[in-house]
Amino acid sequence: MKSGLAAEARKAFRDLNIEFWEEEVLLLRAPHQPGLFATVLGRLAEAGLNVKDGYASVRSGQEDVLMVFSVYDIEGSLSVFSTALNKSSEKSVRL
Repeated sequence: MKSGLAAEARKAFRDLNIEFWEEEVLLLRAPHQPGLFATVLGRLAEAGLNVKDGYASVRSGQEDVLMVFSVYDIEGSLSVFSTALNKSSEKSVRL
């Protein structure tokens, strides 16, 4: 979220006395395919990384799925997927 929008959202929540928190999340976008969410969780588990929460969404008419994971170790989680990206000549990697 851009800093101006984030500040506006924080103010709105505070003005309405809505409890909230902010944290970095792992955001992955990949071609939608059966079992993909489980594959991502499996890769994180193999690396010994725990996930707090996970969500996935596919927009109607879109081929990609957007997955958001709240993880205990953001750097470790990023390294699981950046290592795969570094081994690929592509800007994305098939999970």
